[in-house]
Amino acid sequence: ERINLEIRRNFLTLRAGCARGSCLVLTGRRLYDLSAFARLHPGGQQVLLERAGTDVSAALDGPPHRHSANARRWLQQYYLGELDAGRRFLNSEP
Repeated sequence: ERINLEIRRNFLTLRAGCARGSCLVLTGRRLYDLSAFARLHPGGQQVLLERAGTDVSAALDGPPHRHSANARRWLQQYYLGELDAGRRFLNSEP
């Protein structure tokens, strides 16, 4: 289940969602909810949960490995929207 309404407020809400067990991550300003995917992650659920509430851009590029184009496409289905420079939620895709 996505947490759209809560995340729209600001970056602090992102952190609060993670504290409640959601796996919300950023790549740059793009926000994703990986909660439903975490248990399916090939590298293990714990890897994602440890990065909840953070920018995972560097992790996508490795080490230990660079994620494939397919993994990056897969990520898009969990996209929620973008945060502006002040860490406020800007928009979302349906």
